[in-house]
Amino acid sequence: MTNRLKKVNEILAKLHQLKLETTDAKTIYAINANIDFFESLKSIPRYITWILKTTPKLDPARLLELTDFSFPEYDDQMHTKLIEMERKEFPGLIKLSVNAIYNFIVEKQHVVLASLGGGAMELERQVIERLKRNNFQGNVTFFAIDLSKSAIGVAKNNLKSLVIPMRDIAKVNDGEIRKAKNFQGVFQIIFCQEDIFHLNNAVLTVKFDAVYHTLFKHHLTLEQKNLLDEMTRKISDNTFEYDGYRSFFAMIPQTIIGWSNPVFLNAEIFSNLRFEKKKEIKSTRGNKGTLIFHKAGYYLLKY
Repeated sequence: MTNRLKKVNEILAKLHQLKLETTDAKTIYAINANIDFFESLKSIPRYITWILKTTPKLDPARLLELTDFSFPEYDDQMHTKLIEMERKEFPGLIKLSVNAIYNFIVEKQHVVLASLGGGAMELERQVIERLKRNNFQGNVTFFAIDLSKSAIGVAKNNLKSLVIPMRDIAKVNDGEIRKAKNFQGVFQIIFCQEDIFHLNNAVLTVKFDAVYHTLFKHHLTLEQKNLLDEMTRKISDNTFEYDGYRSFFAMIPQTIIGWSNPVFLNAEIFSNLRFEKKKEIKSTRGNKGTLIFHKAGYYLLKY
């Protein structure tokens, strides 16, 4: 048995155990969808059949990715592969977002930014490296706010080569934001393991210069998406939203890239299935700000 097939069987065993321990109908639907997916990975014909016959019937609003369940080890594996892909020049997975944040910092020079659900923070690493290459003389603080302890651990490891100040805080509050606005260094990153939606109830009289989220919004329910939009307007006057749009044809390169890594392939394909269609994004957010689409299947909304 190959290591890949062993991994598939290992994941299936954990999903079946999780199903036995779960009573919530929506979660069971998501678990069953994942079980069907990983069963299909046992052979290419079964996978093609799953793509053609099962995916059209799935309800995107009820789907969850493997890393949305309580499996920290798979979260680490997914983020490690995601970092690798985000560093590649082609297909430029986060290029639009990196360029937007970089240009905003260069224009403003002295900024305090909030990354919501920042994950492995490959975007920030690329932005800081480019700023360093161009002898940036301002100062920038990144607040990395993520509920996942494992994601923060991966991020710290990913950023350590930059050799810049990093510290942890328990809560985002006015005092921490004011302190960041008075920061005299060039770069610093402040990690906060906190539910981002707590910010909607926080009494913040000091706004972030910008907030952004990257490949994050599709993980949320419709109610959470609306709450996220409400929250970003409350805590900053500038928001950068970066996510994907659904594309059947994108599944082809996604499958080629992820076939040997079942955890990452699950994140790729299920994210695609959860993305809104391009026309839906244009309809709901086209008049909200500046909307840019990337041919690789992603969009940037600036407002």
